[in-house]
Amino acid sequence: SGETFTVPTGVTISGGLTNTPAWFVTKSSTQSVADSTFTDVTFDTEEIDSDNAFSTPNFTCPSGKAGRYFVFGQIRFETATDFSYSLCRIVHNSTNIVAGWDRNDDYTTVNCEGMITLAETDTLKLQARQQSGGSLNLGANDQGHVTYFGGYKLT
Repeated sequence: SGETFTVPTGVTISGGLTNTPAWFVTKSSTQSVADSTFTDVTFDTEEIDSDNAFSTPNFTCPSGKAGRYFVFGQIRFETATDFSYSLCRIVHNSTNIVAGWDRNDDYTTVNCEGMITLAETDTLKLQARQQSGGSLNLGANDQGHVTYFGGYKLT
């Protein structure tokens, strides 16, 4: 308390800095994912969609909003069965940019996150894959959201 900060000469402080566009989407129901197949994760709840730029399964960089973004996603399959492996990845247009995977052991969550430079109309989506030997459902909600996708522009 009582501490001060002096703004150096020539530095301007302005309000209104925002990290938009921003989106955070979740599932309210399960989604089946076939064995050994990358599947686009679909989302039915937009918790945040500041620029109306998300339309499942894609976020599309809006006009005038090109730049660097922080992106993240998480999946969880609805099974306690032990198997290798569960994987989530974020795809930029048709290129995989970040991925995370783990052995499933009692409802393991798998996440991925990273930074990417987007041009106008570039798209991002979250994909899931599992190798259990059969189809499995992605989870929706258990003590909070367990499958989600989001991001925001860095200012």
